[in-house]
Amino acid sequence: MEYSGAEKQLELILQSWSGGNEWAKVNPCEFGSANGHYFVKYKYSDCVAAFGTADFQSKLDQIHVGAKEDWIQVYSVCYCYPN
Repeated sequence: MEYSGAEKQLELILQSWSGGNEWAKVNPCEFGSANGHYFVKYKYSDCVAAFGTADFQSKLDQIHVGAKEDWIQVYSVCYCYPN
């Protein structure tokens, strides 16, 4: 995710009402900055561990991006996977 505002204040939350963990916060694996903005990365395996299943297709109902204790502005959320 690419964002501005308070550094390291972004959080990723996966929500389910279809059988996954109801409210799962994912821990980031990397922080950095590029092109005048901050970025944060999350590992797929950490998302699975926090959510309790890899069945995102039928169990993940909503993705939240929020600020912990200060303001942020989110510019992009990207999902990257290997070929």
